[in-house]
Formats: sequence, structure tokens, C-alpha cells
Amino acid sequence: MARARDERLQSTRPSARWQDAPHLVAVRGRAAEPPLRPAPPAAGLTVSLQTKILVSYFIVGGVLLFAVPLVQAWVASRAAGVVIILVLTLALGQGLTLAIARVARVGRLKASAVEISRGDLSRAVVSEEQKAFHDEIDDLTEAIRTMQENLRDLVSRIQRTAQSVSDSANDLQTSAEDVNASTDEVASSMEKIAVGAGQQSDLVERTSKVIGEIAASIERTARSAEEAARASVETSTSAASGGEAARLAGEKVKKVFARIEAASEQVFAFGERTKEISKIVEAITQVANQTNLLALNATIEAARAGEYGRGFAVVAEEVRKLAEAAGRSAEQISSLATDISGRAAKVVETMKESVAELGDGREDLNAIIRTLSDIATIAASGAEKVRVISQDAREQLNGSADMVQAMDHISDVASSNASATEQVRKVTAEQIAAVSQMASAAQELTNLSVELQTVVSRFRLG
Repeated sequence: MARARDERLQSTRPSARWQDAPHLVAVRGRAAEPPLRPAPPAAGLTVSLQTKILVSYFIVGGVLLFAVPLVQAWVASRAAGVVIILVLTLALGQGLTLAIARVARVGRLKASAVEISRGDLSRAVVSEEQKAFHDEIDDLTEAIRTMQENLRDLVSRIQRTAQSVSDSANDLQTSAEDVNASTDEVASSMEKIAVGAGQQSDLVERTSKVIGEIAASIERTARSAEEAARASVETSTSAASGGEAARLAGEKVKKVFARIEAASEQVFAFGERTKEISKIVEAITQVANQTNLLALNATIEAARAGEYGRGFAVVAEEVRKLAEAAGRSAEQISSLATDISGRAAKVVETMKESVAELGDGREDLNAIIRTLSDIATIAASGAEKVRVISQDAREQLNGSADMVQAMDHISDVASSNASATEQVRKVTAEQIAAVSQMASAAQELTNLSVELQTVVSRFRLG
């Protein structure tokens, strides 16, 4: 039965890994147990049982040696025979007394050994009083008594240690269960974090692509803005040039108007000075030629101004036509000098109307000049705004490049975080497995302590 118990204890023993961890079964708050005390040395002189038997043999032999002659003499003396019988009786009685005493002591030792073998350590082994001589039975008695005390102390230690081991194992199992629950929560959280990190990495990657596309769009916009700025500068320059040309043309037209007004005055005086008609015709012819030249120049300047000079070109064309008409009139005047007097009144009336129309034309020309000036101012302002837009677009392009680099860095960091999170999740899973093994070992330790307490409970200490 003891061999079966030892085999069962051996089969339920925890693994070597947990045996090598003494801190798991350390007795909490208790100092180291003192060693078992050895059997005290016997007092007095030790005489072996064999020596005592030999001494008894010598005594009996001596008695017999002396008794034989005495027996022979007994025949002669009955009183001496009685003495011899008494001596022999005393000697044999003493021997029997010693033998019975030894047998009784051995019986008591046997009873004590039987009680100890049954686990009863409550009864003390009674030793003989101190004697000058003692034998192996005395030593055996003292050894059994010391063994009983050591067993009682050992069983008491085992009980305390088993209880402490059981408490430590329960605490360890509780801690392992708490750690396992916490680790499960951490593993679940890390699983969610790993999924979120993967999604974040994908989102950052897509965002990086979108920002790259935005940066490319901003770059195209910046190039377009630069081209628009250059075009605006050219337009502003052209508008300024057109305004200046219109101003010069206006001055020339004003001169034409002044000359036409002068011609009208001449026409007004024509009726009074018919005799100077030849000179007037010559003057008109010169004025018509010069007006035609100015109108041609104005037409050229209007053509150079493009859209801005279209209205002015119409006026210049009208002036040119008017100059041609004046030239033809001069020729007619030259051929119809005789008819001038009769038609002078009509010419005067016509010149009055022409002067009125020239006044309207002057106002229109002034409006055109103001419009061209406003267009030049607006074009210059637009060129400045386009330049600012181009500069802002260039700054946005630089900022978008920095943003692309930052998003690339964020993408790398997100990928690293995803990898690290996955590694932590794996480590957490391994930790869960280790904690489960620790909980299993704690349960095995608890079972061993329970079985040890069951075995030790067979001993009765008092």
C-alpha cells in the first residue's frame, strides 16, 4: 500500500519547471525549520547485551564450578547442601528476573513501535532510569523515543508546510485566474487595436494617394496660374500701350476737331469772302489731305489697339470719309466757283450741323479714351492679382509637397504600429498560454498539498 501511495505521489508530481521555482511553494512569513535533533548519547558506560550474556555464562559457570565440589561435600554435610541450593536458587532467580525484565522491555518497545507504525505518535516511549550500565535495549529505547519525537516534529512541519503550500497554491491559482482574465481582455483589446491599426494603415495609404493627386492638381494649377500671370502682364502692358495710343490719337483727333472747327469758321466767313474762294479751296484741300492722313493714322492705331480700338476705328473711318468728302468738295468748289455764292448759305448750314456732330464725336472720343484708361487700370490690377494667385499656388505646391512627405512618414509609422501591434498580440497569446500552464501547475500543487495533508492526517500527534 505504501508503494502504491508513493507511485501515486510520483505520478501527480508537477513538472520539473515548477519544481525549480521554489518561490511558488515558499512558506509565507515563517522562518526555516530547525533540523531534526539526533538521539542523545547514552549516559554512563555502555555494556552490550552479548557481554552481559557472557558475564552471566561466566557467573553460572563459576557457580557450577564451585557448586560441583560443594555437591560432593553435600553428601557429607546436609547443611552445606542447603546453602548451595539457596545460592543456586538465588543465582537462577536473578537470571530469570533479568531475562523477564529484558523481555518486558522488548515487549514495551514492540508496542511502542506498533503504535508508531500505525501513526500514533501521542504516546511517549518510556525509557529506563539512568543506570551505571546500559545495553542495546536501552540504546534502542532511546533511539525509538528520539525517532518518535523527530517523527512528531516532522509530521508537524509537514502539516504546516502543506497548509502553507495549499494557501500559496490557492493564491497563485487565484492570481493566475485574474491575470488570465486580464490577459484575455488585453488580448481582445490588442486584437481590436490590430484591426484598427490595419484599417488606419490602409486609410493613411489611401489618404496619401489622394494627397498626391491633390499635389499634382495644385502643381498643374500653379503652372496655369503662372501662365495666366504672364498673360495678364502682357495684357496689362498691351492695355497700357493701347491707352497711350488712344490718348495720342485723341490728341490728334482733337487737333482735327480744332482744324475742322477752324474750317467751319472759314466756311462761315465764306459767304462774306467769296473773293478769297481760291485760297479757301486750297486751305480746304490741305485740311482734307491732312485729315485723311490723320484718319489713316488713327485707323492704323485703332487696328493696333485691337478690340479696345474698334470703336475708335469707326470714328476714324468716319473722319476719313469726311476728309475724302472735304477733298471732293474742294474739287467741286474749284469747278463750281460760280455756284459758290448761291450755295454758300447751304454750306454754312451744313457746316453748322457738322460742327454739332463733331462736338458729339469729341464726347464719344473722350469716353473711349476714359474707357481705355479704365481697361488699362483694370488689366494692371488683374495682373497683380493673378501674380498673387500664382505666388499662393506656388506656396500651396510647396506645402502640398511637405504634406505628401508627412503622409508618407505617417504611412510608414502606421505600418510599423500595425506590425508592432501584431507582435504584441502574439506575445499576449503566448502569455495567456503561460498563465494557463501556471494555473494548471497551481492546481496540481493544490492537489499534491491536499494529498499530502491526507497522508499526514494518518499520524496522531496528541
